[in-house]
Amino acid sequence: MKYSKLSVLFPFIFLLMILCHHPLIAQSYEYDVESILLTNDGEAEDYFGFSVSIDGNNAVIGTGWANGYVGSAYIFNFNGTTWVEKTKLVASDGVAYDYFGRYVAIKGNIAAVSAYYANSSRGAVYIFYFNGTTWIEQTKLTASDAESADFFGQSVSIDGDNILIGAYADDTAAGSAYIFHYDGLNWIEQAKLTASDRAANDQFGYSVSISGNKAIVGAYGDDTVTGSAYIYTFDGSNWNQQAKLTASDGVIYHWFGGAVSISGDIAVVAAEYDDDQGTESGSVYIFSYNGTTWNEQVKLFAHDASATDHFGRTVSISGNNILVGALFDDNNTGSAYLFSYNGLAWIEQAKLVASDFAEDKLFGYSVSINENKLIIGAPGDGISETEAGTA
Repeated sequence: MKYSKLSVLFPFIFLLMILCHHPLIAQSYEYDVESILLTNDGEAEDYFGFSVSIDGNNAVIGTGWANGYVGSAYIFNFNGTTWVEKTKLVASDGVAYDYFGRYVAIKGNIAAVSAYYANSSRGAVYIFYFNGTTWIEQTKLTASDAESADFFGQSVSIDGDNILIGAYADDTAAGSAYIFHYDGLNWIEQAKLTASDRAANDQFGYSVSISGNKAIVGAYGDDTVTGSAYIYTFDGSNWNQQAKLTASDGVIYHWFGGAVSISGDIAVVAAEYDDDQGTESGSVYIFSYNGTTWNEQVKLFAHDASATDHFGRTVSISGNNILVGALFDDNNTGSAYLFSYNGLAWIEQAKLVASDFAEDKLFGYSVSINENKLIIGAPGDGISETEAGTA
């Protein structure tokens, strides 16, 4: 992807509490920016903020381009007042063009950082563990059947003792995803997930998310890039495909499944190239599980959707809140939208934007929400250096 050079300052604030599609039940809330995150050693074209993940008082933010495309990631901690950079994560065996940090995830005292170009694009994911004092590299995960250009680590998600990792180019881009389980001593490859109807160029594994005994894997290339997503459940012994999700109004080239997120019995599937509100304006579909089947609940748009916003490039769900990135909104300035479920419907609660509206920030390129905290990446921003990035 091409990024334009930036040199403008980048403080950001919360913006409006806006109606969505349910004006009679809209509510107003306030959101405060706790910190604008920068690295202590940020350089031009690091694209810090390309990937973000937050859990409690910890956040991990990836670069991917830093240090000659070796890449890096940073752990920030909220000390009750401000967010402070705690450590810089690097791969012990990192080399140029590994792109370490392109995708990240964090849960509790475990952080996962992918290097999906490592080892001839076979890919790898590095696990870091916080021992109470420092973050240390615990292990390096690779697929047991890795081959060149699988891109293992294109997507990564953690919950509890399980890590889900996508390898969307595996087997002529049919794609696959791997679940690793921590047995108290080691991370063990527990399962390789594939679609029951897999075909070349489905791109299964381009996006992944795991929550408890449920996992979702996006396959945006399925059916001429109409796209789909698959739900898997763990029965105590095996991970089994439970459902295939498709859009009720699916159209080719909409990229349904390009971004996914799951929490409990709610699954979120984005279609960033959806044209309903304008060419490539984007949309997000919500599915709910009733104990028997997964059903499409609602389709969400931004209240001010316009062409080429790419609403849904990234999504994240936590409880009754969904955060959606629209990185190309307003001449690539970008934005993010927060939706909440009030017991009856999903409403657009807030639109979050950068305060100076400068072009090419790509605010919303990455998003993550956990309980009452959310983080938004703007890899095209240039507070410290041109395109050094912020979050």
